[in-house]
Amino acid sequence: MAWHLRASHGLRLRLLWVLVPVLTALLVLDSWRDSVSLGRELAQAYDQSLLEPAQALSDSLGWDSEGQLSLDGPLHIISMFEAVSSRRKFLRVQLQTPDGAQSRLLLGAAQFPEPAHDPADAGRPFRAAADGTRVFYAAEVEHQPVRVLALLRVLHDRSGQEWRVLIQSAQTSAGIERTVRSLMWDSLLRDGRTLLVLVLVVWLGVAWGLRPLQALRRAVQQRRSDDLEPLATTDVPGEVRPLVDAMNLHLAQ
Repeated sequence: MAWHLRASHGLRLRLLWVLVPVLTALLVLDSWRDSVSLGRELAQAYDQSLLEPAQALSDSLGWDSEGQLSLDGPLHIISMFEAVSSRRKFLRVQLQTPDGAQSRLLLGAAQFPEPAHDPADAGRPFRAAADGTRVFYAAEVEHQPVRVLALLRVLHDRSGQEWRVLIQSAQTSAGIERTVRSLMWDSLLRDGRTLLVLVLVVWLGVAWGLRPLQALRRAVQQRRSDDLEPLATTDVPGEVRPLVDAMNLHLAQ
């Protein structure tokens, strides 16, 4: 495919040769930026939906009559979390001493991906972070991509023993990716229709703009060979008038 146009190609094709690639690039770039922005907003909304049940579990932590840390009404929190959407969801609460010698699972699965490190210090494990530290991260559970929130609470029992409570809420994240892809394709299709309309407008607009030149061509074709009268310049576009004036000057000579 040639990357340049010969002089014999028409004005409409020349204009489209320049406009179509530029407009296509701009529309694709705009669609991509919109998709990235929308994906960011969806991720923020997704994270907010994970924060609420984790905060509710944190607020429900308390000490029972035997001095053991427990959850107050976890079933109510679980039912509210699962009612939000049809995506698969996970809740987990585990406590352990700072040295890891004692550990107890209050809610959820025994094995679950934990955050790699403290967001404030990459060299320190998450369980050593300050009270109230939270982090969002991506993981995989049962071969499914999930978005996870980890919230760390630091509590002390009656004897002064420190307990670090890791609260995690998660749900499958494939829905976000599908939504972003679907919206991006919808945007590209919409921009494609817009591009077709613009091409049609350019084509018709150039055809309308060339009508005076076509009339001039017919007038020249219909002249007798001995007719040396100047060509009329009344309806000739300003950009072409110098050419017609030069032709009239030639005829006058």
